[in-house]
Amino acid sequence: MRRLFLRIAAAVLATACLPAAASAASFYDPPEPLPNTTPGTLLRAEPMEFQGATKPPAGTVGYRILYVSRTALGEPVAVSGSLVLPNATAQPRTLIGIAPGTHGMGDACAPSRVLAYGAEQELDKINRFLADGYAVVMTDYEGLGTPGVHPYGVNVAAGRDLLDALRAARQVAGTGLETDGKLGVFGYSQGGGAVGSAIEQQPSYAPELKITAAVVGGVLGEPARIPNALFGNFWAGVALMAVIGYDSAYDLGLKSTLTQFGRNALSSTAKWCVVNASIPLQYAQMAWFTKGGKNPVATAPWRARMDQNTLGYGKPNVPIYQYHGEWDQTLNYNSAKRVRARWCAGGADVRFVTVRFAEHFIADAAGFGPAANWLQAKLSGRGTPSGNCPAA
Repeated sequence: MRRLFLRIAAAVLATACLPAAASAASFYDPPEPLPNTTPGTLLRAEPMEFQGATKPPAGTVGYRILYVSRTALGEPVAVSGSLVLPNATAQPRTLIGIAPGTHGMGDACAPSRVLAYGAEQELDKINRFLADGYAVVMTDYEGLGTPGVHPYGVNVAAGRDLLDALRAARQVAGTGLETDGKLGVFGYSQGGGAVGSAIEQQPSYAPELKITAAVVGGVLGEPARIPNALFGNFWAGVALMAVIGYDSAYDLGLKSTLTQFGRNALSSTAKWCVVNASIPLQYAQMAWFTKGGKNPVATAPWRARMDQNTLGYGKPNVPIYQYHGEWDQTLNYNSAKRVRARWCAGGADVRFVTVRFAEHFIADAAGFGPAANWLQAKLSGRGTPSGNCPAA
């Protein structure tokens, strides 16, 4: 089985890599040197034209944005994203930040790129909020669209990317966005991890942001459990993305542990979108890529960095709506409940909703409507169901 896998995967790895999308006037290339300025500083913005059959409603106005954020280690980094408004009229609008779910690792997969070309998986969420008069900013995350490797699964970095996107969006000229008003944040899967980390970091990292409420869906809350959960099944390619992401963020010496096949596999995976990474690498084991079949991810340095990105140990100051499919096959339901338990133990206001009989993707679709209703009720000051943390 392993030998057949290696032969097939080697052929696919050599031929299936998506080409990078052409950069519009080098928009995604940050200035050199990158200014060591305040996180959230807008570097540039340009209008976005929506193409393809699936796109926001007629009259929607979009911008690509490039802004300064901070890596997991606190270094300045340029991050791209998109800002979408219901229409061209400049007026005060409440801003909702979307942390997108897993897109992949290649620049061609960046949400702002695929949104422009009509292939954005978060479009239903964007359109729902636009229809109700909200402005939406969506981060691409570090290394997606912009130079460098995307630190996939590193919640600390993703949370900062989201917070700084909210800051940068308010600096785009002519939008009329509220500069000191309420904010909402919404994320599912990888995006759930980003939102969870963002609201944990907000009191110290971005205290001026008035985040009113947060939706955390299908959460990537315990990154250290991902390798064991996903290697050996259909989503092994996603586990490999997380391995690449953590090595990129923390320089954990991964390359020295890999065979030549492993180097080729990881090099290609770092350029792929999620479907391309999943199909040729399904059912792979980490040991198949390493010298002597060793698993570096199981070592103490890796575990320590993944533990730093585990959610629930910071105390968010905002109400949280957390939803999760009870049959989630990629991000374990019990893991989500442990995140909720830690938040509740720390005094957070959490409403946990189980999406019955739903795996990861069905739970996203089925759980979105009620979650969006709750978020918009919070932003408008209407009554919402109270948190349901267990009694102490």
